Amino acid sequence: MPSLVALALLPVVATSRDSAQPGGGLFAVPRSSDPAVVIGHGPPCTLSGSHCQSAAASAQNSTRALGVRVAENFQLPTTSVVTQLCWRGVYGNTSCEPAGMDDFQVVYYALRGQVAGNVVGGPFRQSDGTLTVQRALTGSIVAGRQEYQYTATHVGVSFPALNCHWVEITNAGTPQCAWYWRHGSGGDLRSLYDTGLVYTPSDLQSLDLALCLDQPLAALTQSSCISGEPQGDTCTDAIPISCGDLLMLSTAQATTAQTDPHFSCRAGGPAIGSGTLWFSFIATGGGAVFETCGSAAPDTQMALYSGVCGAWTEIACSDNATDCTPGAARIEVSGLTSGERYLLQVASRDLASRGPVDVRVTCGECEGMLLGDANADGVINNFDIDAFVLALVDPDVYVQVYGEAARACRNDANRDGAVNNFDIDAFVACILALPDPGQPCP
Repeated sequence: MPSLVALALLPVVATSRDSAQPGGGLFAVPRSSDPAVVIGHGPPCTLSGSHCQSAAASAQNSTRALGVRVAENFQLPTTSVVTQLCWRGVYGNTSCEPAGMDDFQVVYYALRGQVAGNVVGGPFRQSDGTLTVQRALTGSIVAGRQEYQYTATHVGVSFPALNCHWVEITNAGTPQCAWYWRHGSGGDLRSLYDTGLVYTPSDLQSLDLALCLDQPLAALTQSSCISGEPQGDTCTDAIPISCGDLLMLSTAQATTAQTDPHFSCRAGGPAIGSGTLWFSFIATGGGAVFETCGSAAPDTQMALYSGVCGAWTEIACSDNATDCTPGAARIEVSGLTSGERYLLQVASRDLASRGPVDVRVTCGECEGMLLGDANADGVINNFDIDAFVLALVDPDVYVQVYGEAARACRNDANRDGAVNNFDIDAFVACILALPDPGQPCP
């Protein structure tokens, strides 16, 4: 199987008889050109050139089973209903190509900020019958793999004129080898590649994806696909967050409201933050930990409140937490009332500190466990190395000895919500610069 990077970057070798023809088998038609271009060998995508973004070299991983989502933006010149779309792609290896292996899903999103926001159509999924998909070989080779074209239909989704939207296409039917959506051209050089739960500006890619809709496409510019604030920019638009969630967002496009409560713990004195994001949390009882540890934004602040928007009572506040990465925030609280809604405010310290923010919530299952204390002896030191390696290479044995919760709570060194090889560097860094006794890895 080629690596994800290799498959995404290798050029196309066009071998089909169509490759020399304008548009034949490649979506290679400029907008507003041929009125009836038939794509591929069949079942054809019988959509005109003005409905398509041309295919280009390379492809982008979009495999839902691997936690990867990819989306392309579009807008229509008139208010229209979309029921059909076409796209192109390749598989990670030939074992994934037999008929019946696919489980495509199509989701349409409204624009929020620069990225995909609320769902406005779907999810339409092949496995539940809400999405009908046909495919055929194009005759082209992409990174040594045969390329396919896909034509899909679903119930109609209405889109208002000249409003930018996003369409996400993923495939959960090829978990062992991945599926890749073909790159395109003719758009605004903007698509999304996401491995988290929420699309953020950090997911933006400077490329287009090959796509046709059964309605004409309006010309796109990057400025036409930027709206106002991101979700969670105000308290009344708070993003729901739950135990175990890791939301990768950004304060870059968020606004600063003078009515937001001051961070009481702010170094230098209470003040409002810059680029505020709001979250709502329904407690499950007991305690919870909220943190921005590991965020790329250099200086974040956080506060937890009871009450409602405009009538909040601060419960806890954090700025420059000592048990976290430098400049990040971490709140650990206990005694929360099960079923009660709490509000979480996260912001950067100032304009220069804005950027990507990772907001994580862990609940009672990690209480009393130190991140990095893999052997559960209460101290982080070299004796944790063997247990950490065991958690990676033989998780079943580790769980038998230390428990399921301990594997996640003690060994997720990079705090991304999974215990895997990506934790090694963070764990080694922790062992080389040991935290103070009783403190977790940063």
